[in-house]
Amino acid sequence: MVETVLPDDLRNAVGLPNGATYGDAIALSQARQAIKGKPEAAREIREAIEGRTTQRDHETEGRPPITTILIDRATRPDWNEMRKENKTIDVADLLKP
Repeated sequence: MVETVLPDDLRNAVGLPNGATYGDAIALSQARQAIKGKPEAAREIREAIEGRTTQRDHETEGRPPITTILIDRATRPDWNEMRKENKTIDVADLLKP
């Protein structure tokens, strides 16, 4: 049904070009509702494009999402000193005691 071409009277009423479908009219209607400030319409458009929020949160290519980041300040390099010396560091060197 959504791929069926609109009759000319409906197409002209909503201002769509020749060959527009019912799907085009529905999308235009949703967009107009979102522009008017209807959050449900805006959410539906976003979910159609990006997926539902819970769906996106769990799609991390089989990896669990990061929930905590721990920064160990005791063994943190002195970045200011390194900038003064203009040294390039290797990430592997950060792991050395």
